[in-house]
Amino acid sequence: MMIVHELGHVLAAWVSGERVFKVVLHPLAISRTDTSHEKHPLLVIWGGVMLGCFIPLVAWALVKAFRLGLFYLSQFFAGFCLIANV
Repeated sequence: MMIVHELGHVLAAWVSGERVFKVVLHPLAISRTDTSHEKHPLLVIWGGVMLGCFIPLVAWALVKAFRLGLFYLSQFFAGFCLIANV
């Protein structure tokens, strides 16, 4: 869940023209993405929440549409990401 959330911050930073300095993903530390925050800091901040919810929902919809065997796992992951990001 944290990987998808931080990926949202990174993608929002790249889209808005920010520089990404560091992404911390460690089980014993609070994950974070260090960016320049020069142009659009709110876009970068909200990108983690919005894309952290949107990416798992799209993955779940694709699994459901193509009838892959991971339906319940993707449904659980999408629900977990929605609860954790909101």
